[in-house]
Amino acid sequence: MSTVASSSSVQNSELLVNATWRSLFDDADQKLSYFQRMVNNLWGADGAVDLRSAGTNLFVVQFFNAATRDRVLDNGPWYIQNMPIIVRKWEPKMRLLEFNMATIPVWFKLGNVPLELFTQEGLGFIASGLGNPLYMDHITAKQQRLAFARVCVEIAAGKVIPHSLKV
Repeated sequence: MSTVASSSSVQNSELLVNATWRSLFDDADQKLSYFQRMVNNLWGADGAVDLRSAGTNLFVVQFFNAATRDRVLDNGPWYIQNMPIIVRKWEPKMRLLEFNMATIPVWFKLGNVPLELFTQEGLGFIASGLGNPLYMDHITAKQQRLAFARVCVEIAAGKVIPHSLKV
């Protein structure tokens, strides 16, 4: 596989996953096979997912339906053996080895959002007070739940997260 995504099917159906965990196996093939089983148990309820190794503790996960991919993106954080799995949506021209751990994606639950800011632009404005807004869950995007919003924001790994933001 090339290190740069080029086709729209790759961009739309794959996630880049960083997973560091203690493995029972030293052999890379056994480790990949074990992680494949764990990921399918965790994410494969709506259909199997395909896993490919992209380096030490770095994997590309291909989903065979968009609903499963969206469920994984919308419902993190994820853990295997009590170790966090960092999931990033594939972006055009993303290089596999650019999975920089200086910044991490974090899901935030934003409450008491004024209704006039409960839009993609408004929530992006609020989330930018925390870091770089990446995406929101589908329920938030469709404005089906107005009690709170869930947004994923890229933040610096050592950043102190504020308890509240004034808008």
